[in-house]
Amino acid sequence: MNQPPKIIYFLSGDEQCTNMQREFPTNTVFACYFHKKSQDQPYQFFYVPLGVGFKFPRSPTNINILDGPNRKYFANCIITLETNPTRRNLAKIIMAVNQTLGRPMYIHLIPHWSKNHSKGYISAQEYKEILLQSLFTLVPMGHSPECYRLYEALEMGSIPIVVDNSYTQIAKCGDPWQELRSSGMIVFLGSWEKLKTFMSEAASNPEPYYKQQKLITEKYGQQKDKIYAPLLEELINRKKKKKKKKKKKKKRT
Repeated sequence: MNQPPKIIYFLSGDEQCTNMQREFPTNTVFACYFHKKSQDQPYQFFYVPLGVGFKFPRSPTNINILDGPNRKYFANCIITLETNPTRRNLAKIIMAVNQTLGRPMYIHLIPHWSKNHSKGYISAQEYKEILLQSLFTLVPMGHSPECYRLYEALEMGSIPIVVDNSYTQIAKCGDPWQELRSSGMIVFLGSWEKLKTFMSEAASNPEPYYKQQKLITEKYGQQKDKIYAPLLEELINRKKKKKKKKKKKKKRT
């Protein structure tokens, strides 16, 4: 019986979760986007969360994560409108919220997506600073419900707000938040239509969210350890096995 080759497949950029339908001649697959069929495959599957985007400025280990009351913005909404139809609806809702909330918000709506992040985009450093200065960050789905913005917000201690059922719109994807769902770091809404009520209630009583925000850095660090430790262990074990095989070959020769 032929054994699969000792290689690892790494799926990246599979936003529509279509590549999991393929057959991989291997015994190990790493994938950046969560696939609901990942557990039904004949090989070992490792889910690798997106994390922050490669253009997101790296932070020093001693970065000062501001507490909620000291943040300049109550929430931010920085989105390109054409990426997903639901974003245009969100844009209308957040503009209406901004008129009545009575709290400072940062809203930046870009009509068209740009690969080079040029026309209409703010700089990566300014974007990072806005996340750091925001209690909440709105995270609408793009081509996939899972996006860099979620992890970038967590890195900066900003509470992400997502629509809980948005992952069902991509039939082949699963629930990308199942590892984060019980962490208490994310606010899940049933729909963006419920944003106005949520924001109004949070503005009237922000203390619970100040406490939630304060715990994000600690919890996010623990979550990363939980997710990435098995991946690193697998890679380290493979490297050790490879070294042992090389030693055996040398002894034979």
